[in-house]
Amino acid sequence: MKGEIRRFYWKVTYKPYIFIPCVGLIAYFGTPVGTGEGIAELAVRIVDPQTGAVLAEYDKISKKTEVHTIYSGKAGEAGSELAAAFREVSKQINDSIVADIKGGFLTKPSKSGERKDIRSVSVPPS
Repeated sequence: MKGEIRRFYWKVTYKPYIFIPCVGLIAYFGTPVGTGEGIAELAVRIVDPQTGAVLAEYDKISKKTEVHTIYSGKAGEAGSELAAAFREVSKQINDSIVADIKGGFLTKPSKSGERKDIRSVSVPPS
């Protein structure tokens, strides 16, 4: 299995009104003061260790956005959108691999030419 992280991005955008004197006081009533956005994009390839042939490729992306008030934020929670996006994209790739194995799409040709289930292939330690 080989892979790359194509995008790993987190950004917080604050509403401009919170910086205006007196107007910013409406934030105390629970109005949104900012938005957090996390994007994770991963590309994974399943590779035959003997031949180097690519058996399957997966390219998935996940985007999570949360609106924040002054009451919704907790200490140590910065970047939670990115963490949620990374968990989601990892789950998407895992689900795709499992579906391909169960569906018989992810198989490996044996030396005799017949296709073997990828679950029965042992990978020697590196």
